[in-house]
Amino acid sequence: MNLIKTSTLAFAVVAGLGLQACSTTEQASTPSATVNATANPLSLEQIYKEKDFKAERSTYFTWLDDGTGYTVLEERESDKNNQDDKAKDDEHGVKGNDIVFYNADGTGRKVLVSYEKLIPKGDKEPLTVESYQWSKDGKWLMVFTNGEQVWRSRSRGDFWLLNLETDSLYQLGGENIEAKKLMFAKFSPDSSKVAYVRDNNIYMEKVGSKAVTALTTDGNDTIVNGNFDWVYEEEFTIRDGFRWSPDNKSIAYWQLDTSGVKYFTMINNTDDLYPTLKEFPYPKAGEMNSAVKVGVVSLSDKKTRWAELGGDNRDRYIPRISWAGTGESLMIQDLNRPQSHNKVWLFDWQKQQLTKILEDKDDAFIEWFYKANWSKDGKFFIWHSERDGWRHLYRVSRDGKTVVDLTPGEYDIIDMLALNEDKNVMYFTASPDDPGQR
Repeated sequence: MNLIKTSTLAFAVVAGLGLQACSTTEQASTPSATVNATANPLSLEQIYKEKDFKAERSTYFTWLDDGTGYTVLEERESDKNNQDDKAKDDEHGVKGNDIVFYNADGTGRKVLVSYEKLIPKGDKEPLTVESYQWSKDGKWLMVFTNGEQVWRSRSRGDFWLLNLETDSLYQLGGENIEAKKLMFAKFSPDSSKVAYVRDNNIYMEKVGSKAVTALTTDGNDTIVNGNFDWVYEEEFTIRDGFRWSPDNKSIAYWQLDTSGVKYFTMINNTDDLYPTLKEFPYPKAGEMNSAVKVGVVSLSDKKTRWAELGGDNRDRYIPRISWAGTGESLMIQDLNRPQSHNKVWLFDWQKQQLTKILEDKDDAFIEWFYKANWSKDGKFFIWHSERDGWRHLYRVSRDGKTVVDLTPGEYDIIDMLALNEDKNVMYFTASPDDPGQR
C-alpha cells in the first residue's frame, strides 16, 4: 500500500453500472457521555485557556486512494531541551503540525512527516500548514501556507515542496519569488511537474528544479488566465481555473476578459475599526459580463489553441470543463446567460475541431452544474441531469448518442462520489424513501 496516494471518497451508496441501485442511511452517533450543566457550569477558561474541549485529532484529513486510511494534521509541542538557546528560553518550546497516518478505523497511527522537516533553512519555526497534497508517485509533499484571501477563500499564498526521500524543502516560484503570489499549485498526473497561477498567468516548474516556464503571458488587471472573477465563484463555486491533461502534455484553462465590466463598491465593516471600501468588476443583471473562453496550451510549444464556440463570449458562461478520458479532447459546458440551456462540446484541441454531443434545457433555469466523470478510456462519461424532472445520473457514450439513466425513480441523487470501473460500480448519495433524510 502506498501511504501517500489520496482521494476524497466519503460515505456512499453503490450502484452497478449494469445497472442496479440500492441506498443506505447514516445513523447518528450517540454521545458517550453527557455534561451536567448545573453541576459543572461551562466557563471561558475551559474553552480557550485550559482547552478541555480541544479535539484530539485535527478535523483536516485526506483519504488515501485505496480508502484504507487517511492522513491528518496533529499539533505537537517539541521537547524544548532539544532546541537551540532561543527556543530553550521559550517556556513552551516550538510548536508545529505533524502529518500523521491512520487506518480507516482510526488505528495504526504513524507519523509520516514530522514538523521538524517543514522548517525552512535559516528559520526556527516550521511552516504553518493550511493545506497539503501528495504527489501520486509518493515522493513529494506540497504544503500551502501564508495564505491570503481572494474573494471568499484564502487561495493566494506560498507553496513549498518537501522531498520525502531526501527531506529537502524548497519554495515554489523560482529564484526571484514574490511571497504570497501563487495560486492553485498542483502536481501533474505523473508527478514530474507543478503548475500554478501568478498575477493572472499560468506557470510551470519541473519538480526538483527552480526553473520557471511561463505558459501564458497576456495576463494583466483585466485579462485573467487560470483564475476567475467574482461572478464565477459566486454563481458556479469554482476558483481554480486550469486542468492538467491526463497525459501530462498540456493544460486546459479558462480566460476571462473583465474590461468594460462596471465596478461594484463593497463596504467592509469588519476588518478594521473604521469601514474600508473595496472595488471589483461585478455585472448586475442586464449589465456587461466578462468575456469567457477556453483554450489548451501545449507544454511543448507554449501555444494556446482556443475553442471557437461562436456567438458572443460576453453572453455565455462556461461553468465546467473536463478532459474526455484522455488528453486528446476536452469537454466544454457552454451555458447561455439565463442559465437555461447547456450545450456540451468535445474540443479536439490539436485539430481545433468542436463537436456538440449533448444538450440540457430547462424552462426556468438549470439548478446546478457538475463536471463529467469520464471512463479511463474515454468511451463514456457519467452525467448529472434533471431532464426527467429528477436529478439523476446518466451513462452517456462519447458521441452522446446513447444515454442510460443509472438511477431511475422518483427521487433526487444528492451527489456522485466515485466511479470504480474495475468493479463496474459507481458510488453516490441519495435518499429515495425520505427526502428529509440522508
